[in-house]
Amino acid sequence: MPKMRFFDSLFIIIMNYGFHAHSLVMYSYLMIKENVKLVKLYGQIIRIFIYF
Repeated sequence: MPKMRFFDSLFIIIMNYGFHAHSLVMYSYLMIKENVKLVKLYGQIIRIFIYF
């Protein structure tokens, strides 16, 4: 059981890091495109993922 819990927490940490890195890349890409509507929409999606 402790081993499974360790792998679960490791998986969650990797997923969180990967998601945040991906969102940063998308954010800078959208800012370069200067598409304000897409940036706002993506920001709302990120907030939903963080809260839930």
